[in-house]
Amino acid sequence: MNRSLFHLSFLHRGWHCAILGLVGCVVGVGSGLAQQAVALPVKGENIEIQELRAALEATQRQVKAAQEKSAALEKQNQSLAVSLAEANRALEKREAAYKQTVIQLESLGVDVLNPDPHAIEQRLLKAVRERDAAREEASQVSSQLGRVVEGVLEMLSVPDDAVAVQGAVAKVKKLLENSGALLAHDKSPTPGVIPGISQGRVVSVDTKIGLVVLNLGQTSGMRVGMPLAVYREDRAVGSILVVDVRDSIAGALVRERSQSGEDVKVGDRVELRAGDKL
Repeated sequence: MNRSLFHLSFLHRGWHCAILGLVGCVVGVGSGLAQQAVALPVKGENIEIQELRAALEATQRQVKAAQEKSAALEKQNQSLAVSLAEANRALEKREAAYKQTVIQLESLGVDVLNPDPHAIEQRLLKAVRERDAAREEASQVSSQLGRVVEGVLEMLSVPDDAVAVQGAVAKVKKLLENSGALLAHDKSPTPGVIPGISQGRVVSVDTKIGLVVLNLGQTSGMRVGMPLAVYREDRAVGSILVVDVRDSIAGALVRERSQSGEDVKVGDRVELRAGDKL
């Protein structure tokens, strides 16, 4: 009987301990869950900071990309500015060339704004005719001057005889008169002294053949066949015709003397004038 009571008491105590242990386990699990529930807000704050940091990094990347794009656009703008300046300079050159062309065409009588093809054609035909006429005249003048040179050479080769010399001089003068008439054909010289010629002087005279050497040449505008008047102080003493031109000197033949009969002398002044009377 006592042994049975002892066994019942022992079982009661075992169940009591088991129940207490189970309660302890439940309490422990509850405490752990409570602690875990308290730690969640801390993790929430860390996530927000991470999100903010990620957003900040993304913004920084966008700003850097925008800055790089801005730098590229600035460089492109500089290149465009240089290209625009070059284009403006080229345009100014073209405008200047166009204006010069317009001036040249207008000086030729061509209406640039209202061009007339018929008028341009007529002007072209006129220019061609004038060119052909100038070529023909130049050929005639060249032939005549060739005859003058031949006459001068023949005059220089005649024997020292007064009659022969006079005949040769007369022949040359006749050729010179024909040359003067040919050179003056269809030309209307403007009165007045031609610049450069008025400074000419006689530097040598050969009275035997009537040859005069002048201190003027091609650089001064002298040309073969050019008629000149000779002056001493303010009076005319004769006229000469240029028959040979070098760089700085020219040779001329005496065509006629003044009414006073004075000969051309060294130091006399020469001029090319229209309408001189001796």
